[in-house]
Amino acid sequence: MKIKDVIGPTMVGPSSSHTAGAIRIGNIAYYIYGRQPSNMHFTLYNSFAKTGLGHGTDKALIGGCLGFLVDDIRIRDSYSEAKDRGIQVGFSFKTDRSRHPNSVDIEFQDGNSILTVSANSTGAGNIQVIKINDFNVDLRGDYYSLILFYKDQPGMIWKVTKFVQANGVNIESLICNRLEDTDDSMMCLCLAHSLDQKTLLSIKDIDNIFMARTVPALEK
Repeated sequence: MKIKDVIGPTMVGPSSSHTAGAIRIGNIAYYIYGRQPSNMHFTLYNSFAKTGLGHGTDKALIGGCLGFLVDDIRIRDSYSEAKDRGIQVGFSFKTDRSRHPNSVDIEFQDGNSILTVSANSTGAGNIQVIKINDFNVDLRGDYYSLILFYKDQPGMIWKVTKFVQANGVNIESLICNRLEDTDDSMMCLCLAHSLDQKTLLSIKDIDNIFMARTVPALEK
């Protein structure tokens, strides 16, 4: 256990789970989407839905999705920051006992392009991204991560991991899954260190990879 697990993160806002955790969820979603959307819609569940507004969860989520870190004072004005960037923001509130008490779905939209990130705030600023669109993942912001969307083909894992190995980077975890009855697939690698630009370009150039995103390890 680290000292920040005891005293909590340095942050803007009153709650490590409802504020700092929400910001970190937004941060990871920001990197996964990888560009500015025209619309962001947040569906808050359970405790997030019931008490989140009082803890500034709405502002924290927006700020995180704009790239603000946990101690950035601009979080207080995140609604106006989003408006100034031409981003429309909306919220829904639901009760779903199958979901974590502090959970959210973030939907980014730009034209016909829609991407949804589902995540939980698990306490003391810790988070877990559990789904990207319909793909199950386990991202906690502790490691540099590489996320690839691709059309399934034999040997894809080997094609990716050989470049990671050649870069001398250790793979901490790897999740790979395919949507049922399709060849749409996603691979998520959590890595001990970041990859160099040459390696990233080599991976992105692999046939049938149509989207690649990198997520840095997040500070608490």
